[in-house]
Amino acid sequence: MISNIHKPNIVIAVFLISGSIWAISPAQASVTIPYSPQIDILNTNSMMNASTSTSTTTNTAANTATSTDAVSLLENTASPTIAINAIKVWQENGDFNRKLKRGSKGNDVMVLQIILKSLLNDKTKWTMTNNFGPKTESALRSLQAKLNVPITGELDTVTKSVVNELVYKELCPTAVRKIGVDNMVESDFNKVFENLNRSTSVPLDYIPQDLTRVLNPIKTIGVMCVSERIVRHLDEMIGDAKKQKLDIAITSSYRSAEMQKFLYSLWINKSGNAAKAGIAEAGHSEHQLGTTIDVSGKSIGYAGVSPSFANSKEGKWMAQNSYKYGFIMSYPDKKQKETGYIYEPWHFRYIGVDNAKDIFTDKITIQDFLNFSTATTTSSSTTPTTSTSTINVTSEGTGTEPSGVNDMIATTTARFL
Repeated sequence: MISNIHKPNIVIAVFLISGSIWAISPAQASVTIPYSPQIDILNTNSMMNASTSTSTTTNTAANTATSTDAVSLLENTASPTIAINAIKVWQENGDFNRKLKRGSKGNDVMVLQIILKSLLNDKTKWTMTNNFGPKTESALRSLQAKLNVPITGELDTVTKSVVNELVYKELCPTAVRKIGVDNMVESDFNKVFENLNRSTSVPLDYIPQDLTRVLNPIKTIGVMCVSERIVRHLDEMIGDAKKQKLDIAITSSYRSAEMQKFLYSLWINKSGNAAKAGIAEAGHSEHQLGTTIDVSGKSIGYAGVSPSFANSKEGKWMAQNSYKYGFIMSYPDKKQKETGYIYEPWHFRYIGVDNAKDIFTDKITIQDFLNFSTATTTSSSTTPTTSTSTINVTSEGTGTEPSGVNDMIATTTARFL
């Protein structure tokens, strides 16, 4: 098990180097992180050091520019490629939320150094520290020139907004929308009911068309985005848990196929086939659908993907109540034969309130439900079924079935959202 990575004021940057997993700590010590098939890379708390530099702030145009100016600059700037490990580090630590300049110290300085090295495609050896020194300033000036923003050598208002937006767009990309309701439903909406498993996948380039950032009052550990259709259900579920004095946070949400490939390769390189029991290959992860979350609780320090969540008060509440909000534990205990994955008490997928109720009541898995429902609707494509285990859907906003969708959706009751 990975230990000691949830301590306050510590950030660990993980890279895949020559088949090994290396961690760079603020103390500049390189250590190998022990493997656990149930531990996801960099599931640390969002623990950005919010302290401010004591140096005098320079009053430049860049420092007083508005966020609108930054967005305008960004829209006219070609996005550089960002390495997937740099994206992951930024996600786990959250947005840059303060000005950084020569003399600044903190975890966010190290994250900035990692991103600068990636954005500049710098092949030289860097010593990642939490100190903003001459090399960081020089690199930041180079990036500002590349992004066509005021060159100040500081992570000022404009540069901070642009860098945050650049990384966020890589983490939560915008899908190319297809014109027409039918195309939208066929290319995106049906993926809600994709029965992902070891043999079934979605295209590697699939991106949900309605990804949106998860914001307050929903607590997240780092930056998270999900399908917009599940946000109100998340809000209601976590809000109701809060009324019971239970603090639940999202520790993982949407993942691109590229991110999944990175995580998969990381653990396979470290521990071989033993890792496969706890992680899906790219294209096979429910996280790519945008309707799946990993959660944790305050009582266990918001530890990510932790088996201890099962016996925590938050974990017990989720296991007994998540279905009321449309969420079902995808990989329950003693169901590895059916699901293909080890027990993951933290992993929940939105499947619709009525569908979730059926799954919970019948004590079956999502996989069994989708297999049965697909078989039922396929065999009776001209006659609607009245089975309790029939997928229930509705098109967004209309409350009615859209036309031109596949037989499975066309023959089911419209009550998904």
